[in-house]
Amino acid sequence: MTDRTYKNHPTVMIQNTILVVFIFAMMSLSLMKPGTHVDMMLIYGAIAVFIILELFIVYAWKKTTITFEPDQIVVDSNVIYKRRKTIPYSKIASANVVRTVFNRILGTTTLQININSATNAARPEASFVFKADLAEKLRGELMSRLFEQTYDPKKEKEYESVLKFNGWDSVLYGMIGKSSFSFLSSVFWGAYSVISLLFFNTGSFIFALMMLIFSGIMPIISLILRYCNFRVYRVDNTMRIEHGLIQTYRTSFEITRINAVRVRRPLFARLMHKCCIETEVVGINAMGDDVTPLISLLINEDQLEYAMQELLPEFIRDIPVHKQPAKAKLPTYMRTTYVAVAWLALLGSLTAWLFLFMEPIEGSITASQIEIFGYLTAVITVLGIVFLYWGAFTAMNRYEFGMGGDMFTIVNGIVDRSTTTVQYDRVQISSLYATPMPRRFGLARANISMLSSAGARTVKSGFFEKEELEKISATMLSRLADGEYDYRMTEI
Repeated sequence: MTDRTYKNHPTVMIQNTILVVFIFAMMSLSLMKPGTHVDMMLIYGAIAVFIILELFIVYAWKKTTITFEPDQIVVDSNVIYKRRKTIPYSKIASANVVRTVFNRILGTTTLQININSATNAARPEASFVFKADLAEKLRGELMSRLFEQTYDPKKEKEYESVLKFNGWDSVLYGMIGKSSFSFLSSVFWGAYSVISLLFFNTGSFIFALMMLIFSGIMPIISLILRYCNFRVYRVDNTMRIEHGLIQTYRTSFEITRINAVRVRRPLFARLMHKCCIETEVVGINAMGDDVTPLISLLINEDQLEYAMQELLPEFIRDIPVHKQPAKAKLPTYMRTTYVAVAWLALLGSLTAWLFLFMEPIEGSITASQIEIFGYLTAVITVLGIVFLYWGAFTAMNRYEFGMGGDMFTIVNGIVDRSTTTVQYDRVQISSLYATPMPRRFGLARANISMLSSAGARTVKSGFFEKEELEKISATMLSRLADGEYDYRMTEI
């Protein structure tokens, strides 16, 4: 590449102006009161502030540039103070393209450049808006340089996705692919809104309905729109992922950038014999708050072996795993008992107060409503204690651990379960911790910290022999001493 300097596409100024107008409109609505006189000085002041902000937007656009030099990318921002950011090509992990609704209307594309660092987590190191064809050209040049592959954006759609997904798959993932607690929370608020509509006042119904919309329906719709048209394929040693309906997203990263592979089995997906695959990759800015690249939506369990063989054969290992030892039962159930006692004290006190001391309030709450609340809290108390001990029993049967030559596997999760395979060479910190009782039995839990696009991602194990878990750090050090650790393949 020769030195070429670019600015953001001028439509960025329009986008920022729309944001300013929206903020001013919201402030005006909050300040205006029916029947009150509008102070003209306030209007003149708002107009002056708006003009100043517009001048700043134009000035910032003119003073922000990106230059593609032979060995690095230089981002200059001389707005309030001079700032220069240099990004060596050798440190770039991915060059992604995102097309928002605004981009698609105006024929532009956002080019995001991510480096091999978890410092910025979900935020790209550089993000510029170009005309769609220019963005694709620049990304193609970067891809060819980073991955030493001939990259032609027009030929990308010729690659077939290894795993086939349709609209129903994105709907299913949006509903049950994430945390089951989110789905159960939606069910709870939906049921509570119906109960409020039948037995309580309008205020309770509106509150429950708003909670249902914001904590349940909107996140589900967001996931469906995000992962619609999901495609995943591999070109040599490069993983390529595309998805999105309204806002589209495309990313590519080398397999050597992957720190760990996780197979997740949320509760309701598990009941349908389905699972999904995720990776932990440093320097990948996924979308929004989801910074862990998703390799597949929910697939049938019998497809898992095929998906791993086609996409991630480097992480296929026959690692023998075993469950927690029998002597882990006592510390597991004791810890559960402590939580159960605290739960019983809190909810039991609330139940007793509702039945013994709570009095009806005229025009607000009736005796029958108090009785319903009392029985409801009593049921929740009992169900909570049952769930805690069921969780302890499940942990004894589901938490597993195993070590291989260059990777180890941790299986955890009670409601939502996951199997995580981690490379020794990508572990940042391996720490052991245990309260006095597990220590008496020689047990501990491992806390494995590794870099990911979300910063430091932690994987926790169940209770296992302390000497066994200490082998993780010992293996890491021995690989360094024996030269098995290859920094050229795993450099972050």
